[in-house]
Amino acid sequence: MVVLHHNNMKLLKTEFIKNCENSGDNRFIQLKKEGNVALYRREHIDGREKGFEVFQFKTVLAGSSFRGGITVQETYESYPAGKSFGKTAWYISGENAAERAHEMFDGLVRGKVEVEPETEEDEPEETEEIVPVVKVSMAPMKDGLKFPEKPFTQRELAAHNGLENYKVVYSDLMKGLNSGKIRVFGERSAPRGKPARLFQAVV
Repeated sequence: MVVLHHNNMKLLKTEFIKNCENSGDNRFIQLKKEGNVALYRREHIDGREKGFEVFQFKTVLAGSSFRGGITVQETYESYPAGKSFGKTAWYISGENAAERAHEMFDGLVRGKVEVEPETEEDEPEETEEIVPVVKVSMAPMKDGLKFPEKPFTQRELAAHNGLENYKVVYSDLMKGLNSGKIRVFGERSAPRGKPARLFQAVV
């Protein structure tokens, strides 16, 4: 298990699974990474090649703020959002896709490919890579919300407090993180889909 600390930077994952464009789960495998440029192979779950994604990625610093009251709690490398493609990211498929993707990667690394800068208002991609952001309301924490002694997920926190809908504890969970009452412990992998983020109460 990987233990995460707020002062450490989360790097781009070398492999992950995501459902993109509602086309079903795809596997993304990092082939190259140099400077702020990365190349990923994108394939069907059964291993059939689908294409390649090559892009410049951003490093989002802890403390950065975005619209809606979102504050970044941990510096991380951000995989590009869909709106980045055609500007700082490209999806390459078809004939000689691998060769063209590697050429694009080399061109980006050497600064020979023209990119369109993204605006500062662009928000981070909300993937459970996991994007370490919190949106904290100013309301007081619920009376009687108890944290398990062992590391727990958001769903387990809800169950621990007798709540069926795990979404209702999100705000209090984030306020606990922000106040230092709990910390990020790591993540628990799942057979399919997104890994679950783990938290731990600070004694």
